[in-house]
Amino acid sequence: MNGSNQLINLVLYNAHENYIAIISGNQAQNNFPNDYFEQSLYWKQPLLRTIPSLTQSKVRQLTESLKHIGLFYDQLLQVHPESDGVIPYHIHNADGSYAAQCGNGARSLIAHLAESTSQDSFMLLSPSNRQFGRVLQDQSVEVEVGVTSTDRDELIQSGILVNKLNRSADGRYLLFLPLLEKTIPVHLISAGNPHAIFNLHDITDQAGDIDILSKIGQYCNTECDIFPHGVNVSFYEPMQGDAELQIIIYERGVGFTGSCGTALISVYSAIWESQEGLRQVCTTNPVTKSRNVITIKNQRGVLSLIGSVVKVGEYQLSI
Repeated sequence: MNGSNQLINLVLYNAHENYIAIISGNQAQNNFPNDYFEQSLYWKQPLLRTIPSLTQSKVRQLTESLKHIGLFYDQLLQVHPESDGVIPYHIHNADGSYAAQCGNGARSLIAHLAESTSQDSFMLLSPSNRQFGRVLQDQSVEVEVGVTSTDRDELIQSGILVNKLNRSADGRYLLFLPLLEKTIPVHLISAGNPHAIFNLHDITDQAGDIDILSKIGQYCNTECDIFPHGVNVSFYEPMQGDAELQIIIYERGVGFTGSCGTALISVYSAIWESQEGLRQVCTTNPVTKSRNVITIKNQRGVLSLIGSVVKVGEYQLSI
């Protein structure tokens, strides 16, 4: 190991097949990445703009270092010391890109903090909002992800250029997909980060057509000028009318994933809107064929995720 290498202590969690890595903030470099301030314009919490973060290249090195021992993560959380009663944290996707919100990441962080303290509830601060979370009696973890928005200015602030799109009669936006050579209606939602939500039946009659869904996810994240910083793409299939939902998620900076907390609450908001109470949604990763069920709670418009979090292990990696 040469003198420029850095040792990183990392804890890995499995939150419904959404793999979350957590490191402490003091393992960051002492200055700001070149692209940091451009991306932080989309963050609502000024405190996170004042704290250094790992560079995208360092995060990518960490991703590759973990792969060498047969493991991976979808998101990396960099946790900083408590400030004014909240615990702030940065979020990176596996490709190094920044994120403003991560529901399953927040749940993993609650489990992580509970293990190392005598507390079972915490107030977190993501780049998007404050989040109250707690460990329940059955050891599942609940976190208030917050509220979603379809407000035009909120969508633009999250990185969706809706000013370039027309809308359909039912309120959905109309997005041209070159692969299909047609315009498709899409729900566009901000959950602190950007989400595009398609009805699977508008895309294909073949739910297992991974190639088409993958190409649409890639197009929205690399070529489509509506999403200059990428977007989380969800494909939902109504079951038993709209009583149940089957969801496939192509996550920004990750690809297909078994779960994404903010994608789930965004789909919930798009389909069930203001209906209060508890609902379960099922996600499928078309690559691994894994299926996961997670509970969403709507209490007076505040959406929470409830589910299990499993610690995978602790690792020391060189980057």
